[in-house]
Parts: sequence; C-alpha cells; structure tokens
Amino acid sequence: MNDIINDVEELKEKVILSYEYKEYKKCEEILDNNKEINEIINKIKKVQQTIIKKEDKNDEVDKEKIELNSLYEKLNTYSEYTSYINASKKLNEMITYIQKEFENYFNKFII
Repeated sequence: MNDIINDVEELKEKVILSYEYKEYKKCEEILDNNKEINEIINKIKKVQQTIIKKEDKNDEVDKEKIELNSLYEKLNTYSEYTSYINASKKLNEMITYIQKEFENYFNKFII
C-alpha cells in the first residue's frame, strides 16, 4: 500500500513539475498582480450577485446582463487574462486525462 501512496505522490510531483502547471501558476500570479483585471472581475461578481437577487424577485435584469457582457468583453481584451484562461484549460485537460486513465484502468477490475 505504501508503494501505491508513494507512486501517487510521485504523480502529483510530476504534475507540479509539468509545463502545464508551471504555466498556469505563472499566469495566475500575473493575473493576481493586475489591479485593472481584478477590478473588472470584482465588478463582474457584483453584477452577477445583483442579477441573482433580482431574478429571485422576478425583477428585470436586462440592463445588468448587458453590463455583464460588456465587462466580459473588456476582460477578454487583456492578454494576461486570456493567457490565464488558456493555461487553465490546458492544465484541466491534463488532469482530466489522468483521471480518465485511472477510471478506465480501475473499471477493468470491476467489469
């Protein structure tokens, strides 16, 4: 059992040392340090909260949805943000692939 745990730890380390993970962390740090992008993200969160509250009350949200779309469009003009999104997708694809490989392998025991 300890060998298996060690192998899992080794896989975790390999993920952490992978290009995909390093690129994700680099982009995340750049994004975290960009005040303009963080302001837009915070505005998006506030507008989303407003939309949810208004929808709960069956109030009109067209204005807020237009504002939200505008904020997303503005956010997508930042290369730092799009790089982060792309790096995040690549890391997620890698992890999903690993999970599917494990799932396929273990399903062979069950079937």
